[in-house]
Amino acid sequence: MSSAEELIANGNANFSGTRYGDYSKIDVDPSDDSSFWFITEYMNSGRKGVIGKFQIQAAVPDTEAPTDPSNLVASNISGSGATLNWTASTDNVGIAQYNISIDGNVVGTSATNSFNVTGLSPLTTYLASVTAQDAAGNVSGI
Repeated sequence: MSSAEELIANGNANFSGTRYGDYSKIDVDPSDDSSFWFITEYMNSGRKGVIGKFQIQAAVPDTEAPTDPSNLVASNISGSGATLNWTASTDNVGIAQYNISIDGNVVGTSATNSFNVTGLSPLTTYLASVTAQDAAGNVSGI
């Protein structure tokens, strides 16, 4: 504890013009590295104290992949691009993004169920596909 912390912790009178011996501290419990001790002391008609312990619980990891996007349709086809639309995927936690591929190469991502493809050549056949990805990195099938 620093000397300033000790002064506050041990104080029982006005400190720095506006504060009394109020003191709060949070420490990690070295016995498990996931519990925290909260200690606070304050002046209110005498010295009062509060001590508490709380534990951080790890979230359950998300291992479930989103459902496959479906009904992929190209519209607004031009000599150099098209708009792709599809039926949105579902996921137990939520969809973070859609990965759009042309001929097996990822050309972009979208947060919605629509994407404008550019840089295409006229009179050329392309194979477009979309996968859904959640925040944990789980990816749907194609």
